[in-house]
Amino acid sequence: MPDVLYGTHPVSDAALRDLLQKIADILNCQVIVTSGDRMSVPKGGAKNSLHLMGRAADIHVQGMSDSELFLKLRSKRAEIFGASLGTPMAWQILLHGKYTRTEAPHLHIGDPTAQSTAFRGFVEEGTVPGQAYFVVEH
Repeated sequence: MPDVLYGTHPVSDAALRDLLQKIADILNCQVIVTSGDRMSVPKGGAKNSLHLMGRAADIHVQGMSDSELFLKLRSKRAEIFGASLGTPMAWQILLHGKYTRTEAPHLHIGDPTAQSTAFRGFVEEGTVPGQAYFVVEH
């Protein structure tokens, strides 16, 4: 059954919770939240992190690598995010890879509405050694 498991990781933003459930429903999977709202910045994390504003979640999906999930989300872009290719994305989908500067590989989804300079769209970081943030698709 498609579901979102929050465990001990609250996500206070209602639109983000709705989006996570939509991902679970459309991909027919169980979305596992590994980090939601935060009170502090972890090693390698951004000082202006959307997690500190309650507007981001880090997720995994059972039986799917983060890279596979990233590609699935891109392929279902219009259905999930309401933005077809060539249309600006409101959401931030970051694939933090094996060589990430953060604590561990993961997929981050955030709503950067309050940050005019934040990345939007599909972004990779740390998928190859020395890789900084790289916008894959707006």
